Amino acid sequence: MRLGIFTDVHSNFEALKAVALALKSEKIDRLIFLGDAVGYGADPNDCCRIIREMAHVALVGNHDAALTGRLPMDWFVDYAREAIEWTEKVINPSHREWLSTRPFFHREEGIGFCHGSPVDPERFGYVIDINEVFEIWNWMENQGIPMVFVGHAHIGLAFRHNHSRAGKKDEIKIFNFNGVESSPVRLDPECTWVINVGAVGQPRDGDPRAVYAVFDTETWIYEVQRVKYDIKSASGRIEKAGLPSILSERLFVGR
Repeated sequence: MRLGIFTDVHSNFEALKAVALALKSEKIDRLIFLGDAVGYGADPNDCCRIIREMAHVALVGNHDAALTGRLPMDWFVDYAREAIEWTEKVINPSHREWLSTRPFFHREEGIGFCHGSPVDPERFGYVIDINEVFEIWNWMENQGIPMVFVGHAHIGLAFRHNHSRAGKKDEIKIFNFNGVESSPVRLDPECTWVINVGAVGQPRDGDPRAVYAVFDTETWIYEVQRVKYDIKSASGRIEKAGLPSILSERLFVGR
């Protein structure tokens, strides 16, 4: 089965349109969204509509949770909180209701999917630090899950744990998928993997292009794709909405 995985749209309609178009050529069997449909950008309603139409599974992100009262606003820095408060005023009630029912964790084909760390999904822990990943690996071992896909950090990283077994040493390796399209990579199914996909709507790896990933559950081949989109239009819509300027400016630099 070919799984399409995308995350952190953050109300960036231009980026989501470009990713949706690219995914049409990928022959995807199941499309999974890891959360944060809203926040930061100026088009929450169009983004929710498209995600609802295209994703077979959609999870809740921390911005979605704050919008729907499942996470306190004091969790956020000022400009992020301001964007959520603006979104509260313009979001369609049906989209808000939909976001309020999104799950924190999903398991499919033996694989786990979550916005942040799956150890305590409602805490939305960032998965960028090896200490956090050790905690996740222990949790995965107890759950019998060999692979977890996450978002939230807006960067592309893969953490591999090669457990001690006949002829091999215990080994940890980190793969950096930032700023590039990855050639198809076959992941070792005998290892334990935690993969941070990267962001559609607000990349923070120095590359402003939108990101999505494809994983084949039969071959264990993983690919990261970068997609150009109309950043100027997305930035202009943020400025027109009166949202903090940092939210429009950072789109051009991917930070």
